[in-house]
Amino acid sequence: MLATDDYSNEFKIEFTQTMFLEKRKREFYPGSLIINEKIVAVRSDLEARIILAIRNAAFSPKIDDLDKSLITECLEFVLSDNYVTITKKFNRI
Repeated sequence: MLATDDYSNEFKIEFTQTMFLEKRKREFYPGSLIINEKIVAVRSDLEARIILAIRNAAFSPKIDDLDKSLITECLEFVLSDNYVTITKKFNRI
């Protein structure tokens, strides 16, 4: 997802897949939240700010309801206990 803040700074936000819980070469850890190609620390201030920004975002009309639903699902996952469990599996916390 590409995002722009109030100062026109652009950000690339990604949620990595959670189906295959194996780290592969040149890929981010499964279940990671990524901003500008960097893993966001679990339960960090940055993670909280990203979640809040996405929740309060004004989405482009080009984003359909299915995409919005997928984004909401990803946010719910990041806030879940399962997210913490997966990150512990990869020694990220």
